Amino acid sequence: MTYILDFNDPEACAISVSGGKGANLAKLFQAEFNVPAGVIVTALAYCDFVRDERRLAAEIETLDIRDSDKLRGECEAIRERLLTHALPGRLASELHETVGPLLKNGTVSVRSSSTLEDLAGAAFAGQHDTYLNVASLEDVIDSVRRCFASLWEDRAVRYRGESGFSQDQATMAVVVQSMVASEVAGVGFCINPITGNLGHVVLNAAYGLGEIVVSGMGEVDQYVLNKDTGELIESSIGEKTHAIQSKSSRTETIEISEDKRRLSSLDDESLDALCSLCREIERFYSFPQDIEWAIADGRLFLLQSRPITQFPPRWTRDESAERFPEVLTPLTWDFTSDGFHESLAHSLDLMGLPSFDGLWFEKFDCYVYGNQTAVELFTRGEQVEFGDLDALRRLTPVIRDQYGWVQQLPVRWARDL
Repeated sequence: MTYILDFNDPEACAISVSGGKGANLAKLFQAEFNVPAGVIVTALAYCDFVRDERRLAAEIETLDIRDSDKLRGECEAIRERLLTHALPGRLASELHETVGPLLKNGTVSVRSSSTLEDLAGAAFAGQHDTYLNVASLEDVIDSVRRCFASLWEDRAVRYRGESGFSQDQATMAVVVQSMVASEVAGVGFCINPITGNLGHVVLNAAYGLGEIVVSGMGEVDQYVLNKDTGELIESSIGEKTHAIQSKSSRTETIEISEDKRRLSSLDDESLDALCSLCREIERFYSFPQDIEWAIADGRLFLLQSRPITQFPPRWTRDESAERFPEVLTPLTWDFTSDGFHESLAHSLDLMGLPSFDGLWFEKFDCYVYGNQTAVELFTRGEQVEFGDLDALRRLTPVIRDQYGWVQQLPVRWARDL
């Protein structure tokens, strides 16, 4: 097997090969979203990188996430030792062949992509290393090695342990991707993350690279749009005092001039384009997404997309009053709640839907209430669009791939639950 896959390689869409971030970007690239070009250093390369690390397996067994100081020291020792290793010779050669053309067009970003990302709702956001504006092949090689080592950041080890993953399951892929020298960048949510309104798109934006937005380093602009019409419902324009910009082989923080700080970073055309992108992404995944985006030279780029698995509950008796009209005893409630949520998690997994980090039912004053946000989100479905029978025939592979569970779920659910 090769150590490096291009975004358009079908194998690159597997999380076990490309990690969560890499697999997602490959899938979006192949679906012809405007994703910057890139390649993925596969998890196989990491496995070969640590193959001669005789002590690593034993060290992993003794890591204790309950002792923060000891864990920090042990993980630092592992990382320092890994950073003394050279990359496998074939990997360095393949990086020269595949990353060289990207560097001719400008700098690249080098991002960690754990194979445990996007599993069971584990996002691992910010747990591993990312390097921006990398300008030379030598620095790319060093950044890949550092991304491999960052698998053993103590914060990542602790997060894996708290999420129920075995430490020896963890491997690392790396995404090397052309940088977008954005004038404006930010994030978008296909539902309102504050209210849980499924009919809203919420955008956060700031000047320069998106690091200002995702890191919370300063004030940003926020826009709430009607998802169907694109109408601007409300906006809050922050005082954007600084921006992070690309500067040759590095990034730098610059000060925003007084006359621009209180201006909207997005015009009407950009708001329309971003709202449309959120609709398209949600339909593509058949589930609301949290996206990262950037605008450079008038072009809108999609940088990342992940499912939204946490949203505010809206408790009602709408659905639960018919199922549970009377008060419940504690024993009945414990049995019903535990059994239902275990069954729900099993069903969502069979359907290939994101996990749900919340409760579908909750009890207040001995009466059962339903989380109406979750009910509407998971039961509304996304319809397959087609204009004629020929279009439907062309969609057959997509339908078979995305909805095969319709035939399988009843039998598998009853057999396995």
